[in-house]
Amino acid sequence: MASLFGKLKRAVAADDEEKATEAPPKKQKTETKPKQTGGQGRRLGDLRKLRGKAAILFTCPTRMERKACHEAWELLSEKVDEEQESSQKKSLAASLKAEARASKASKVATYDLGSQGVGWATVDGVDVVELATRLVRDASEDPASLAAGSRMVIRIMPMQSVTFASLSDLVEGAAPLISQSFGGLRTSPHRAIVEALESMKTRDEELLKTAREKAAAESGTEPGSASSVKYAVRLQRRSAAGFPKDAAVRALAALVPPQHTVSLGAPEVTILVEVFKSLCGVAVVPGYHAMHDFNLHAAAGKQVVPPPPKSKKK
Repeated sequence: MASLFGKLKRAVAADDEEKATEAPPKKQKTETKPKQTGGQGRRLGDLRKLRGKAAILFTCPTRMERKACHEAWELLSEKVDEEQESSQKKSLAASLKAEARASKASKVATYDLGSQGVGWATVDGVDVVELATRLVRDASEDPASLAAGSRMVIRIMPMQSVTFASLSDLVEGAAPLISQSFGGLRTSPHRAIVEALESMKTRDEELLKTAREKAAAESGTEPGSASSVKYAVRLQRRSAAGFPKDAAVRALAALVPPQHTVSLGAPEVTILVEVFKSLCGVAVVPGYHAMHDFNLHAAAGKQVVPPPPKSKKK
């Protein structure tokens, strides 16, 4: 009997030892795919993908960037849909073309750029200046509108041309916009850069040399005979301290025909420039100051939402 119990004990011990050496089965990970929300708040690391696309840079309270991206997508999508519906009523051909474009890709996409207090939206097939202007008017005139009720999106900055953040690319991208809005150009883009750099006490000599070489190959320009308007250049740098702000402002002003005058206090037209890291956007906006500097909260007459308090570590 004792030998029988001994054999059983040894068998159980061997069985336990064998189970201990066996590798436990691996649990299969169930991947949770992020919800597809029509391009809302996608984190974007490669800013080069945003060049060449009309866009709107928007500001928001810090640590509210993701929520602001969702709200911006709703605001812009609603207004784009309204414009598309009005254009579809004009003709069947326009309706079919608009439907074909809409089926290929979404017109609005928002991006979380990983920086506090700022987000980015690309808009296809729509005049971003007109779009931003309509949103500000809604916030000011219609208390029931989405724009008036916006909590996270504070200021919206339209950008008709988005390029690499260099002085040369900025001026080249702004030249056709300035020509269209002011009835011509006083000088060519790189000649404007040369003028701007030569007027500065401290300047980048290598940049000046390159601008002179490119200016020599540029053709002449016509200032036109458009009626005189007051204008200003507003340039904002965000995470781009190395961008030559003074030279850029002078070069853009050098493009404007001479009959137009600078007015910092009450400009009728504003040349808006937003520089964010390696991106540079520019737009020519009539009535910018009259439209509350495109601040939705100011247009709606409300206070900015404060950022949430930081959680204290225990």
